[in-house]
Amino acid sequence: MEAGGVAVTEDLAQNFNGVEALKGVNLEFPEGISGLVGPNGAGKTTFVRILLGLLPQDAGKAWVMGFDTTSDSLAIRRKLGVLHEKVAFPGFMKPRKYLQRVASVYDTDIDCDELLSRIDLEVGDKRIRDLSAGMQKKLAIAQALVGNPELVILDEPLSNLDVAARKLVSDLIIKLHNEEGISFLISSHILSDLEKVCHYVAFLDNGNVIEQDSVQNILQRYTADHYRLVVSDPPRIVEQVRGISDVEHAEVAGANSLVMIAAAERIDGIWEEIQDISKSQSVQAFSFHRENTLEEAFKELVK
Repeated sequence: MEAGGVAVTEDLAQNFNGVEALKGVNLEFPEGISGLVGPNGAGKTTFVRILLGLLPQDAGKAWVMGFDTTSDSLAIRRKLGVLHEKVAFPGFMKPRKYLQRVASVYDTDIDCDELLSRIDLEVGDKRIRDLSAGMQKKLAIAQALVGNPELVILDEPLSNLDVAARKLVSDLIIKLHNEEGISFLISSHILSDLEKVCHYVAFLDNGNVIEQDSVQNILQRYTADHYRLVVSDPPRIVEQVRGISDVEHAEVAGANSLVMIAAAERIDGIWEEIQDISKSQSVQAFSFHRENTLEEAFKELVK
């Protein structure tokens, strides 16, 4: 087989003491920003470790940038950068000195000041231990860029970050792809952030691929008829909303919302009926909009 994407697998299988972590996984990630998503225990980390050459698979094949992960691991490492989920920095060092040390391991001559500028990391004389969580994550991405990779694999890059830091890291990934053409494969369970940065996603669940396609195609396929109603008292009107013609399903989702599946072609009429119901129950209806998210798509896929 000639591998066409930046990362491709064929019938990839992995077993740990009788537990099947991967069950004949067939995936092809194109150039761009791709996401590998799924809950904890889905097989994401095992999949990434095989791509990185850290774990030999029990069966099947895997290619990264056209190279076989079993026989061409050295060639892959020359084209690949990686950010592991848990990064341990020497906190006493300054970022520039640390990147110089990493560059010496790669035996590459790189301008560390220019690299810090590329990732918009201005730290002055701060030591690594004094950087915020978001800045440390950006430094970890800089480390992954030291070897001038064509592909960077990021394992849970947005975990344990606050909203502002997640945006910083997400914006950096988009910038590096748009301006430098670097492809990214992001393994994560934070679907809300992945849908903002990824062009393509694959869903893993219990070691199986349950879907793979562009983000837009997946959202259209699985969430075109999903809606969210924001009201002041969802439990008070949920039963009446369920009784509206062409509302297939409705349930309370949080303190101020109902989520539902409804016929898109009759959505204006459904909204009018919801407003009438809300008024009759002294409930305020604030908004009614399509709920086309990867989280909703995943819920549909695992029903």
